[in-house]
Amino acid sequence: MGWAELALSALAVTLLGVLSAALGQWRSAGAGVETASERLALDEPDFEARDWLVSEDGRAALSSDGAGGFALVFALGDRLGSRRWRAGERAAAAEGTELRIAFREPGLGAATLQATDAAEAARWSRLLAGDADKLAR
Repeated sequence: MGWAELALSALAVTLLGVLSAALGQWRSAGAGVETASERLALDEPDFEARDWLVSEDGRAALSSDGAGGFALVFALGDRLGSRRWRAGERAAAAEGTELRIAFREPGLGAATLQATDAAEAARWSRLLAGDADKLAR
């Protein structure tokens, strides 16, 4: 195999990778309040979401039941996944408008949501830490 064939093969593989990535982004699931509510109704039917933080990119939605319970719905390609936990069980930190929640699971080490402003990200960080006096809006 000559250099020309090798270069053509490398170009073809690169183009297939770019096409695959583009189609993957095109088919990404969205996690708005409606779709996240539907996912939670299937995965966690006893969870009653009362407050929502939907990431600015639309790929994750965090909800609180108002009593220290939380659920996250997140996009996994063209599907949605979810996790549920109690306040204080997951490390969370706000930096500017970014809220980062640690999961330490294979395939989901951390979730990052973009809040509309820094105050909202900080409020959710306090909620996730279990500050009971911050549970009310």
